[in-house]
Amino acid sequence: NGLPGTADTARLNWGKPNGVTVTLSSVAPLIRRFQFGVNESGNLVVNAGGQLTTRESSYVGNNNILCNGSLTVNTGGGVTITGILYVGHGTVGALTNDGGTVSCTSHLWAGSQATGVGTIVLTNGGRLDVGGNIGLGTVNASTPSGGKCSLYVQEGGVLNLTTISPVNSIQPNSLLDISGSG
Repeated sequence: NGLPGTADTARLNWGKPNGVTVTLSSVAPLIRRFQFGVNESGNLVVNAGGQLTTRESSYVGNNNILCNGSLTVNTGGGVTITGILYVGHGTVGALTNDGGTVSCTSHLWAGSQATGVGTIVLTNGGRLDVGGNIGLGTVNASTPSGGKCSLYVQEGGVLNLTTISPVNSIQPNSLLDISGSG
């Protein structure tokens, strides 16, 4: 019945093995939050001119280890999360920022549950701004979750952090790779 609004949670679910892929190339209405990879797989691609903004925390790869969620932001596209961004919360989650802008006002928790596997790739000028703490393989930047995340800041990619806990932000089996020109 139309596009979601400020009280709605956007989910991209479809009864296919790889889920449904939705492409956004214009400004979407403000939504409550998004959850990709809830019960079924779902993928969002944000292209030039596309802008998605939430008013709460959101998930790329939320639950159900039999599915996955992905978010790809291409050059000229943008995603703004007011709250925490979870990548690979309880299942596989993949965030690829290929020249776009992704911003979260709070924490980035990736691989935040024991069944969570997150992959984040920043490349070709793709920028990820984190207003809180970063936690790879943790949900609190203090203790391991049992999950894991690999964050790659590749050629031209930018990771802009407000806080990183020098001992606990990157837990065992997780990594932050800033080799190359990222």
